[in-house]
Amino acid sequence: MSKLQSKGGLNNPQIFSSNKKVKTSSATSRSAVPSSIKITDFGRYQIKSGLIAKRYIARAFVKPPTQVRGVIAEAEGASENAAISAVRDAIEEINERRSTERRKDTKTDFFVPCTDEYAEAIISVSLTKPQLAMLSALSLAHEDGLNETQLANAAGYKSAQLAHRSLAAIGRSIAKYLSFELTVVTKPNALHGSYVVAACEHLTNQADLVRWVIYPELRDAIRRVL
Repeated sequence: MSKLQSKGGLNNPQIFSSNKKVKTSSATSRSAVPSSIKITDFGRYQIKSGLIAKRYIARAFVKPPTQVRGVIAEAEGASENAAISAVRDAIEEINERRSTERRKDTKTDFFVPCTDEYAEAIISVSLTKPQLAMLSALSLAHEDGLNETQLANAAGYKSAQLAHRSLAAIGRSIAKYLSFELTVVTKPNALHGSYVVAACEHLTNQADLVRWVIYPELRDAIRRVL
C-alpha cells in the first residue's frame, strides 16, 4: 500500500527529522516515534524508513542538497525492507507517469518535461543569479520570447554569446538532473542543451537574429518555485 505525492513540498513530517525531538507525554505517543531511522539512496531520491506506531514506513525525499521540501512518495510494508521496496515502486510509478506526460515540441523535436519535473530540477540544480534572472525574464516574456541581446541584458551578461552559453548550461544541468540524454543539435543557432529550456526561432526578415521562447511547462514551473 502506498501513498504518492506528485508534487514535492506538500508535507514534511517531523517524525523523520533527525535534528528535531518530538515531545511525548504518554507511552502511547512515545510508540509513534521511530527508535531508529534507516537512510538509503535511490537515484536522485533519499529514502528514510523506520518502525512507527508498530508499522514499517518508508518515505522518499529529494536527495540533499536541495530546496525541495516534503514527501515525494510514501509506503508501508510488513517489514522495513518491504516498505523500502514499495516506496521504490512508487517512485518509479511517478517517474513513469511524468515520462508519459512529456510532449514532443514541433520546433525542436524535443520531448519537453512536465511542469513537476522542471520544478523539481530548477530548485535542485546549482544555478547562478544571472541564470535565475534569465529564466525569470524568459518566463515573463511568454510567447513573445527574448532575442539574444534582451537575454543578455536581463542577466547582466556583456555579450549575447555569453548569454547563449549560459542558457545551454542551464539546459544541460536540467537534463543531467532528470537523467535523460541530449540529442545532437541539428537546429541552427542552438548550442547543445539550450533547447531543454526554450525553442529558438528566427525573427521575421532578420535571419541573423533569433529569439528564445520558453516552454509553457518550464514557464509554469518557474512561476511556482522562483
